[in-house]
Amino acid sequence: MKRILFLTICLGLLLSACKPGEEGKGEREYDLYFRPDDYTSGAALCPQRVEIPADQPQEEALLTALLEEPARQNLRTPFPPGVELHSWTLDKEGILHVNLSEEYGGLSGMDLTLADYSIALTLCQLDTVKGVSITVETNIIPFRYHQLLRPEDVFLTLPEVQKKGEGPTVSLERKKQPCKILR
Repeated sequence: MKRILFLTICLGLLLSACKPGEEGKGEREYDLYFRPDDYTSGAALCPQRVEIPADQPQEEALLTALLEEPARQNLRTPFPPGVELHSWTLDKEGILHVNLSEEYGGLSGMDLTLADYSIALTLCQLDTVKGVSITVETNIIPFRYHQLLRPEDVFLTLPEVQKKGEGPTVSLERKKQPCKILR
């Protein structure tokens, strides 16, 4: 009798874990990283939460969503107009190779850094992606300090003051020590 009661409880718990609207919809939540309209909060990149259908390649869906304009009014895209995704491949080491259109090649300095890490921070949320390599029309960007972009290569901090209703933000600094991610 105890066994039947135990099995009934277990079955009930399993069935309640599959609520429609969550896993039943087959969507996964991720953060897309965009630039803030202003830097008064000290944030270089801010997240925007999105849902991506689970039946699509997550890498391509995140890249496509990231190249669109952000939905939040206080955010803007770090990419110049016209940037398109030409192709992407994920190698066996977990490096996602992203090939973008020539407009991306017009970025330099801090604009390039913010665009690079917008892509890297967004895509490295996927368990299969350990790092990102970005090319423009299949060519590497020669003046970039390094070609492999990983979240642990930057120091991520939260500004002390955040406006009510906004999610966590990211300040970027090159690091020389192990990365701390603070939430």
